[in-house]
Amino acid sequence: ETSLPLSSASSITLHPDDFSLVEQIHDQDHVNIDSFAMKELIDLTNYAAATDEDRPVFTGALLEIKENEVTMVATDTHRMAVKKITIDEPATTPMRAIIPTKTLAEVSRLLPTDNPAMINIIWNRTQIVFNFESIYIISRLIEGTYPEYEKVIPSQFDSSAVIDRREFAGAVDRVLAKDISYNVIRYDWSESNVTLSTQNTEIGMAKEDVSVEFKGTPFTISFNGRYISDILRHSTGDNIHLFLKQNGPVVIRQDNNPNYTYVVTPVRTNA
Repeated sequence: ETSLPLSSASSITLHPDDFSLVEQIHDQDHVNIDSFAMKELIDLTNYAAATDEDRPVFTGALLEIKENEVTMVATDTHRMAVKKITIDEPATTPMRAIIPTKTLAEVSRLLPTDNPAMINIIWNRTQIVFNFESIYIISRLIEGTYPEYEKVIPSQFDSSAVIDRREFAGAVDRVLAKDISYNVIRYDWSESNVTLSTQNTEIGMAKEDVSVEFKGTPFTISFNGRYISDILRHSTGDNIHLFLKQNGPVVIRQDNNPNYTYVVTPVRTNA
C-alpha cells in the first residue's frame, strides 16, 4: 500500500474559573464558527487521521484559517480528507494548528445538534479552547509541521467515474463482508460498469458489478476497501464522483458537497 507524498494530548471540560489556562489565553487570537459548520468540519475529516502514536502530527487534524476560508484536514498518509467552509467574519489572524482527534471528537459530541450556536475558538502557540454555551474545552496542540496537503491532491487524471452512491456502498460492504480480514478490493473499470472483487485462497472470490458512467481508458486498480467504505459512510447525495489515475491516488467527491475532497492511494498487488 502506497503512501501520500506528505512531507499525545487530552481534552478537559471545566468551568473557566477552575482552569486558569483559559484565562491566560482569553485575549489571544480567536474566531467564531457556527456549530453546525464546526460539526461538519470535524465529522467529515477526523476519521481519516492516524492512530499510530509514533507519528503524532498525523494523530491530529489540521485546522487552517485564511481570512474567511476555514479548512480541516486529516490523514494517515494513505488517505486524506479535506473539508472547507466559509465564515462571515474572518479570524483575528491566520491560523494553522494541529488539534488532537480526541479533542475534536469530544467537541463534536458536545456540540448542539438541535439549535445552532456560535463557537468561540481561542488559541495561542500551544493551546486551543472551544467555548460554546456553558462548555469550555481546552487542549494542548500537537507540535510539529503539518504537510502541505494541497500538493497531495492530484490535479490531472486519466479517467473519471460517476456511481450511484447507494449501489456503490452496498457493493463495497458486501465484498468486504465476504472476508473481513482481507481489505483489498480490486476495481476493474469498463465504460458501463465496474467490477469489485476480492480474492482469498481459503474463502474464494467475492464479486460485485455496479453500473457506472466512465470516461477514459478502462483499467484495473486496487484500494483498501475500508478506506472506500469510510468515505461512503460519510457521504450524502445521489452520486459519487471518482477521478482516477492508473497506479495513482483516486480523488473522491460528492454531488452535494463541493468543498469536500477525499484522496486514497492504491494498493500494490501482484494481480
